[in-house]
Amino acid sequence: MLARPLIEQGASWFSFSEYKPSTLVCILDRSTSMKRMSANSSLSLQETAQKQILSELMNQRVNKIIIFDTLGSEPLIVNESMAQNTALLDEIFGPTDTAANLPKSVKRAMEWLARESVQKAQIQVYSDMQKSSWDLSANSASLQKVREYLSQKDRQWELKLFPSKSSTFLNRSICIEKITYSENFIQPHLLIESSSNSPEKITLEIKTDQNSRVCDLHLSGSKHLVSPKIALSKNSKPEWVLLKLPEDSCQGDNDIFLTTAMKETNKILLCIEDKRVEKILVAAAQVETNLILSKIEPKAINGQSLSEVKFLILQGTNTTIDSPYLVPFLESGGTIISFPDAASIHSSNSSKNWLAYETMKEGDFFQVNQWNQEKGILANTSKGQPLPFSFLQAWKRAIPSNGEALAFYDDGKPFVTREKIGQGLHYYFSTLPIAQWSNLEDGFLLVPIIQRIYQSSVVKNQNFFEVCGNVEDVNLITARAVTGNRQDSPLTNAGVYQVDNVFSAYNRPAKENDTELVSKEEIMRFSSLGELGWQSQTSSVEVEKDEEIWKALLLFAVGLLLCESFFSLPPKLNSIR
Repeated sequence: MLARPLIEQGASWFSFSEYKPSTLVCILDRSTSMKRMSANSSLSLQETAQKQILSELMNQRVNKIIIFDTLGSEPLIVNESMAQNTALLDEIFGPTDTAANLPKSVKRAMEWLARESVQKAQIQVYSDMQKSSWDLSANSASLQKVREYLSQKDRQWELKLFPSKSSTFLNRSICIEKITYSENFIQPHLLIESSSNSPEKITLEIKTDQNSRVCDLHLSGSKHLVSPKIALSKNSKPEWVLLKLPEDSCQGDNDIFLTTAMKETNKILLCIEDKRVEKILVAAAQVETNLILSKIEPKAINGQSLSEVKFLILQGTNTTIDSPYLVPFLESGGTIISFPDAASIHSSNSSKNWLAYETMKEGDFFQVNQWNQEKGILANTSKGQPLPFSFLQAWKRAIPSNGEALAFYDDGKPFVTREKIGQGLHYYFSTLPIAQWSNLEDGFLLVPIIQRIYQSSVVKNQNFFEVCGNVEDVNLITARAVTGNRQDSPLTNAGVYQVDNVFSAYNRPAKENDTELVSKEEIMRFSSLGELGWQSQTSSVEVEKDEEIWKALLLFAVGLLLCESFFSLPPKLNSIR
């Protein structure tokens, strides 16, 4: 009777069924934004969340806690003895310079619970609720899966969010918008954001592997653009650069790294079979100054010629477009724009990359009326102006058979498609920029589309830094940290690393500078979750209630024992008394 009863929440006191303990799962946000200082203590948000998780082990009297993190590591089962070894846990759950995806982390935890056949569980999410870490629209599929799990378990699984509130102390962040390279200098274009709108004077430390200097800055608002020049001497050229802001309430977003290696020469390779199409595409491809345009014959396309470029425009026979050299080119990060074959203008036969040619009757034309105006290469300009698709008229077309559609004709067929192969992208147009096909040759639509595809390709292939946490870098086990600590890894820590005598810079994702938060109402509205716990701190109400019930049961049991002892006295002894 002195043994404390283990009563599962919702179970009957007199239940004879087998006891099944509830499982407590905690998901810890380890993104860069969790390095910010907590509003209620001098600890960081991640340290506060970790302390709160371990308090669950003591206050709720659970035997163990299963901890998941947003880095995708294997779940760690923590018991009371491990909870007392804070050094070990700090080493395992150290802060990172990566981003987080909370919907995917929750889905991963629920998949693990389902795989382990856990009947009852509570999933607790500890995060600063940064909007970019939830990205509700992009994670609709993950949220749908979470909703399905909760619906199938019929309240046997419970999801609770524990938002961490950051302090309002002054904080600044820095990121690179772009980099201008020259023979004599390198000029990074920096965006410095501050939580204060008040003007202030700060210093920017510019440190290289050779020397260090300080640049005085006068910030006039919450956002400020800075473009310092860093000299590149031919005799002693620095390998890397560290740009660092003064200390503030968060050290996770105060520095940025880059290498001084010259960017590859901007070059577009064109393999055009029809001379009229070639003349128009060469003119349309002049999307920036100092851009080199090179023409090449189909027979000359090989691994050597493609190794010098990252952007290729094709038009002509299918043997050119299906060249075996193009797949490795795309897989390594190249970009291709393909147009159909003008020589087969009267052909009704379909090909591997385009369906049968279609011709509109005289006096009529195909027109594009649907495309994504919010994001992507066809999005509206920064001033809200859409691309002039309303002026497009196409009389002949060949619908691409590959890739996802980015814009649609009025009959629902795609105008242009995009196919992802490896790290590269292949764009297919359905019509040609010549008078017999369309009015694309006017340039009002063709030029901005090619320009946007080219710019996205250049940004994608700029190699002045990589992003921490990129799963593609998981094999960089031989990377040696040049800055920071010796045990740092490109998967978790920003800095400069050396692999096979080549320097590479790794930085936190730029979206980690975002301070906008997602609310409970937004999550519930977007995910259609019926019940969602939202707590600022761990509640001990259930524990206290359990304590009172146990005391009452203990007193009742003692009373039963006293009654039993009275009625169990021998009759003879009772008569003597």
